[in-house]
Amino acid sequence: MKTQLQTTILFSLILLLIVGGCRRGEDDPRISLRSRDGRLTGTWELESATGSIVEVSNDTGVPVTMSSTITYSGGQWRQSGNGFSVSYNYTERLSLEEDQSYLVVASRDNTEDRLEGYWSWENGRKNKTGLTLHRQDAPPVFSEIVRLSASELVLRQQAASSSEGYGPLDSSKDYDVTFYYLNAD
Repeated sequence: MKTQLQTTILFSLILLLIVGGCRRGEDDPRISLRSRDGRLTGTWELESATGSIVEVSNDTGVPVTMSSTITYSGGQWRQSGNGFSVSYNYTERLSLEEDQSYLVVASRDNTEDRLEGYWSWENGRKNKTGLTLHRQDAPPVFSEIVRLSASELVLRQQAASSSEGYGPLDSSKDYDVTFYYLNAD
């Protein structure tokens, strides 16, 4: 009887370590019977977004800083700051396939854009804490995976860039986007 109890406890601890080992993000579910690959692949729809954009322009030789906030909820994308505000209807679907191809279908005021490419785990196949979307005609887009459950995907995107258009322009973006799971297509 004592040996059977010890075997049961040992088996339970091993199972907990194996199943609990699927958790990679600090907000991931404690226990998941699906692998991170299994939870990530499928079709996701944008549910919410919050964040900020800071742009520093130097067209006239005097640096001008413009800060704005971004929110998305209920199909409305809003950006406001420094005396301006813009709002428009917006939807976005992200399909991540098992073969590591992806498709983003975004609609802004009834104009649809489609972006295709391949995705990869940023931190390698073992760690799986970041997602990178690659396209031939654009630099890769990296997102930290904040939460990945069977029904919710939260990505944190942080980016900085510089350009020399009409004058030097430095910008930084920092925002979280939340998707909900539609189906496994």
